[in-house]
Amino acid sequence: MNYLTNLIVYFVSTPSVYTLPGTWEEQPLVPVEMVFSTAVAIATLGVVAGLIVGLSIIKIKRKKV
Repeated sequence: MNYLTNLIVYFVSTPSVYTLPGTWEEQPLVPVEMVFSTAVAIATLGVVAGLIVGLSIIKIKRKKV
């Protein structure tokens, strides 16, 4: 077998630690307030970015005419 085949066989035969049973520790639940505030922040950033892009497109189209 060549080097590449040996490399593939090695990685396939040694799974990641994270896929092995019993290796995950239970994590504490994320508070609902944090999830909500993060979602609001991402949505706000999306709206602001959309407005910036939209206004830029309008401004560029007006310049060409």
